[in-house]
Amino acid sequence: MTLKTFTGNTWLTSCMLLCMLATGFATRAQMFMDVMPNARPGDPAVILYGGSNLDNSIPYSRIQGSPFWNDDYQLAGLFGENEKDKWLMKTRLNLTTGEVYFLTKTGEELVAPPNMVRKIIFYKDGDVTKPGAVFRYNYGEKMMINKIKDYYVQVMNEGNYQLLKYNQRPVGSADSFHIAKRYFFKDDIKYFLQYDNRTIILKKLSRDYVLEHLPGAGGYNEWIDQNKINLKKEEDVARFLEYYNTKK
Repeated sequence: MTLKTFTGNTWLTSCMLLCMLATGFATRAQMFMDVMPNARPGDPAVILYGGSNLDNSIPYSRIQGSPFWNDDYQLAGLFGENEKDKWLMKTRLNLTTGEVYFLTKTGEELVAPPNMVRKIIFYKDGDVTKPGAVFRYNYGEKMMINKIKDYYVQVMNEGNYQLLKYNQRPVGSADSFHIAKRYFFKDDIKYFLQYDNRTIILKKLSRDYVLEHLPGAGGYNEWIDQNKINLKKEEDVARFLEYYNTKK
């Protein structure tokens, strides 16, 4: 085998890069599985139940908008209930059906079996060192699970005090004269505050509704104003909670 000679920083940089790549591939091989058992092809239609419990299958192509949290497939870590159940796949989440879609190595689109994926971490720019949006299945105490059962909620920040976002996207319809009925996806969004194993429904995002559940929150008004935090916006609520958690 022929070895090339490197000198100075070039040699050091090359060695570091090779070590990082080797470590990364080894870590992924140990942590994630390639095959998800019992996955199936996705249904290209949504079933709507009408009068007398008759079902009406509506193709996605006839429904305005998108059922997915993000139309594009993104690299994501999928985690099951058991420690060994971990998959690294290009994924998208169907907010209408609550199903997890993923692509196989050959590009085939499949859907994960119900209840199998308990947590989803979407990675930014396909980089596993940059976790982005996090979704968890049946996350929260029983009060919340009873209201939102068998569904994914987005965990907006880390720490003891967390903002949770529930976004289901059901299909709405409207009657039109002389043309076929129109169908569209619509958002049903609810927010929750979770802390100390409690889950509280926030009637809306506002300064009053958020701060009333946080002990000593009045002492943070100056920080909120200085950092131009708008507690009507979910990203600002999450940012404030991350700061608040560091002070508790």
